[in-house]
Amino acid sequence: MKKLIWYYLVSMFILCLITLDGAQEKKINPSNFPSATPESQGISANSLDKLKNIVKGYYTDGQIVGAELLIIKNRHTVLHETFGWLDREAKKIMSKNTLFNIRSMTKPLTGAGIQLLIDQGKLKPSDPISKYLKGFKNKKSRYITIEQVLSHRSGLPLTIMTSMEDMKKYKTLKSIAEAVGKTGPQFSSGNKFWYSDAGADVLGAVIEVVSGESLEKFIYKNLLNPMGMKDTLYNTLKTPIESKRIASLYGGTSGNWKKFWDYNNEPFYPFAMGSQTLFSTPQDYARFLKMLMDKGKFAQKQILSEKAINRILTPLSRMKTMGTNIFMPTGFFQMEVYYGQMATIYIDAKNKNEPVIIGHSGSDGTWAWAWPKDDLIILYFTQSRGQETGIRLERYIDELLIRPEIVRKTMIPEKYKPFIGKYIAKNLSMGNTIYTVMVQNNCLAVDIPGKMILELKEPDKEEIRIIKMSPNAGLRFIKNSTGKVSEMELIQTTRVPKGIEKVEIPENCPEKFKYLLGKYTIMRLIFSVTWQKNTLGITISGHEPKLLRGPDKRGSWFIVKDPSKKIIFEINTEGKVKYLSIIKSYKFIKEGEINGIDKYPKK
Repeated sequence: MKKLIWYYLVSMFILCLITLDGAQEKKINPSNFPSATPESQGISANSLDKLKNIVKGYYTDGQIVGAELLIIKNRHTVLHETFGWLDREAKKIMSKNTLFNIRSMTKPLTGAGIQLLIDQGKLKPSDPISKYLKGFKNKKSRYITIEQVLSHRSGLPLTIMTSMEDMKKYKTLKSIAEAVGKTGPQFSSGNKFWYSDAGADVLGAVIEVVSGESLEKFIYKNLLNPMGMKDTLYNTLKTPIESKRIASLYGGTSGNWKKFWDYNNEPFYPFAMGSQTLFSTPQDYARFLKMLMDKGKFAQKQILSEKAINRILTPLSRMKTMGTNIFMPTGFFQMEVYYGQMATIYIDAKNKNEPVIIGHSGSDGTWAWAWPKDDLIILYFTQSRGQETGIRLERYIDELLIRPEIVRKTMIPEKYKPFIGKYIAKNLSMGNTIYTVMVQNNCLAVDIPGKMILELKEPDKEEIRIIKMSPNAGLRFIKNSTGKVSEMELIQTTRVPKGIEKVEIPENCPEKFKYLLGKYTIMRLIFSVTWQKNTLGITISGHEPKLLRGPDKRGSWFIVKDPSKKIIFEINTEGKVKYLSIIKSYKFIKEGEINGIDKYPKK
């Protein structure tokens, strides 16, 4: 009997140990992100409060409709907050673990699918796409490689679809990819970075051809399911998400958001695509970032090889904004944004040896960042398309959580001090808009409400400081009689090339103005310059014609009823008109001084 009791006690003790060990295992399971106090993970609760209030301010100011913010330090959740509306019209507030349309944040998962096939020996980075898709077997596209498409250096266009209706005319992902191949590259392959949704869709089609499975099935089976990403889902006509947790989608501008989709509508994606179509939650997407940080491992399972992770996270190209040659801006101090293989990589501008931050963003207003060395993950998801509060937030993340000792001690160069301050718009069309001139990344910068903080170049010969991100816009500062800066002028220029179409020239038009008449076209807009009422007139795409007065001594013309708009005709060396430049000018009065660095919102 004593032996039975002894065996029972020993068995219970062992069972207890196993249970406790299992509980501990569950508590520190690397696939989970249990809650912890900020201080226990070496983060200031006060800094998190300030960051939370900044995002709250974005909502209360109308810059976003709603948001979810998740901060994970040392694999522990130290902040998880929601703001605003999941659906404003239905009065449904944003709740934790909302499903967001993550748009281009689909690309890293598509890229990971390609890397998995490379790991399995079924693909090579140097393989031409034409090996797998017939549409690429032509002179223009036959030599475009897997590696070039992964890194957005294939020369393929941003997209071949300009509307949702265009998307629906294709019956399969492969049919889109074949059409991309027939369209061919816009630039020589391998020569430059050009962000391409079309390229990501091609990679999705390659996955389908090589694996023999749909893209959706392949990604679920090989990536999402092994990482426990149960809240990352393709939302398509074939496989719609049946959930009221989906955030309604809004487009527009700050304070003027219009809902364009909610879960009651059918999905606008016909099928799973490589460039977009995934919906996810911040907590779920953090699992994918964790796998990248852990060199391809997730919960002791090797999802991708270390070689694959190195390929993904090796900076290859300075990243440019979508459809332009303008470098991608960032609020992180002295950082430059690069691109690897379907991943955004931030590197130190002075020490370009290795990534400091990795992640990606989506055009409906989602951002994800991870700091491998700091074991920090931050996800900021909104459903407000057309705003850039994520880039604005980068500055505060840096200042509050990453490098306060660097950012706070940054001195304002003496040469910038006269310009720093708040400027209120004089033009009635701009209301009481206030622009703030400040210093960012040791550059003079302007904070445009509802947009971004934009850095300025040094002044040109006309004292105009061109906006780095927008070379067709700039600021000029005006001094008063005492020599102090009292006004600021925002100058925006639109250059429109002259077409070759001939127009009828009235007999009463003076000879010296005849060569100015004609049609000037940009995008789908047509600017018709005609002679009427003894002066030049301009008509924009069928609108009422506007009379011009001029030219002045510099050859400039002005719209009679809107003198803030100036028109200049650019003449080449042969005496022919090449461009019509419309220059808009907005004046701002300097209202007050600031210290050059924004204050944090109060609680």
